[in-house]
Amino acid sequence: MAVIYFIIIFLGILAVGLAINKPFRQQLNLKFHGRTEAIMAENASTPEGAEDIFSAAIQEKQKKFEQINNLYSEAEGRLDALKSDKYSVNEKLNKAQNNMNRCLDDGNDEDAKYYAAQKVSLEEQLEIIKTSIEETKVDVAQKKELKTKVFEELQALKNEKDVTIQQLKSDQARLEAARSLEGISNSETDRMIEKVREGAKKKKEMANGARISYENSAEAAEYRMQQRERESEIDRVLAEAKAKRKENKK
Repeated sequence: MAVIYFIIIFLGILAVGLAINKPFRQQLNLKFHGRTEAIMAENASTPEGAEDIFSAAIQEKQKKFEQINNLYSEAEGRLDALKSDKYSVNEKLNKAQNNMNRCLDDGNDEDAKYYAAQKVSLEEQLEIIKTSIEETKVDVAQKKELKTKVFEELQALKNEKDVTIQQLKSDQARLEAARSLEGISNSETDRMIEKVREGAKKKKEMANGARISYENSAEAAEYRMQQRERESEIDRVLAEAKAKRKENKK
C-alpha cells in the first residue's frame, strides 16, 4: 500500500514539475521525440518495418484515390444531369415556340403572350444550364486529371514497396551471411587454439632462454670441464691398455 502511495505522490510531483518547468518539459519532449525518431529509423530499415510503413502509406493513398474518384463520379453525374436538363428544356422551348406560333396564326394574342413568356423563361434556364455544363466540364476534367495523378502515385508506391522490400530482404540475407561467416571464423574453438599457440610460443621462448642462460652459467662451464677431464682419463686408460697388450705380444 505504501508503494502505491509513493508512486502516486511521485507522479503528482512529476506532473507539477512538467507544468511549471517549461525548459525541462521541452527538453523531455525533445529527448522523447529523438528516441522515437531513432526507433522509427531502425524499424524502417528492416523488411518487416518497411512493409508496415509502405502498407500504411499505400492504404492512405488508396483512401485518397477513392475520395477523389467519388468526387469525379459525382461531377460526371452532375454533368450528365445537366445535359439531360438541357435536352428537356430544349424540348419545352421548342414546344413553347410552336404553341406561340400556332396562337399567332389563330390570332390569339393573349395565349401567344403566355407562350412567349414561357419561352423567355425557358431560354433563361437554358443559358444557365449551358453555363453550368461548361463549368462542370472543367470540374470533371480537373478531377479526372487529379484522379489519374493519384492513381499513378498509388501504383508507383506499390512498385516501390515491392522493390524496396526485395532489396532490404536481399541486404539482410547478405548481412546475416557475413555475420555467420564472422562467427565461424571467430568461434570459441578458434580463439582457444590461438591461445594454445600463443602459450606454446611463450613456452618455447622461455625454454630457449633457460637453455641459453644455463649454457652461459658457471655450473655449465664446470660440468663441461669435468666431462673433458673424464674423456681425457678414458683416453689415457685406453692408451695404456693398448700399450700393454702390444708389449705382451712381443
